[in-house]
Amino acid sequence: MKVLKRGYKGDNVKLWQEFLHIEPDGIFGRITEENTKEFQTKNGLKADGIAGSKTIAKAVLLGFVIPEKKSIKITEEQLKYIMKGCRQSSILKYLEPVNKAMNKYEIDTYLRICHFLAQVGHESGSLRYSHELASGRMYEGRKDLGNICPGDGMRFKGQGLIQITGRLNITSFGKFIGIDFAKENPARIGDEPELSAEAAGWFWMTRKLNKWADMDDIKGVSLRVNGGYNGLQERILYLKRAKESLKS
Repeated sequence: MKVLKRGYKGDNVKLWQEFLHIEPDGIFGRITEENTKEFQTKNGLKADGIAGSKTIAKAVLLGFVIPEKKSIKITEEQLKYIMKGCRQSSILKYLEPVNKAMNKYEIDTYLRICHFLAQVGHESGSLRYSHELASGRMYEGRKDLGNICPGDGMRFKGQGLIQITGRLNITSFGKFIGIDFAKENPARIGDEPELSAEAAGWFWMTRKLNKWADMDDIKGVSLRVNGGYNGLQERILYLKRAKESLKS
């Protein structure tokens, strides 16, 4: 369950209100905030009125039941329709890793899934490429990418289904999943389907792209993936196919 705080609405707020024994209207307002503070004070927690991870964990020990999150799963047929021209072998290779990454990084609504797959489709050429085709020499000396050592440009060129680039990004991703890519070969990300998909999900999360997907803003998402609008029309076509496929 995500953090709950003042201004939030929905079923999770209702569940929290029921646990606090107050009227469950689904709106986290003043009364819910005050009751949350009271619960926190009684249980030796910081009384900030926000039901964060520590507060929820304590509540679970006292009987609060976190609703089970339903996992989303796109089908082989849907992915094949979206990734136009993709070989069947690539569809089968990436289907489960992509589903796993989307669930892990909360790419779990119709619009989020559509926009994520649209960007993955364009960036990977319909799952054809998990390594950047260019040599990476153009990234040499790019301090904004963390490329501070000779050879970093080529060594840390784009990897994965959204092709994260540069020493800084790749080592940050590695730190998040527990792999030291400063010592390991960064090309491992592109070589292994699970890492390729997870790198894309990690990038999506760290750039807060669900926000723009929720607004159905293809330009906003593309700008933050690409740094500009290269291939925008193609990204729009991928998005169109994703929406058609997931609605069927």
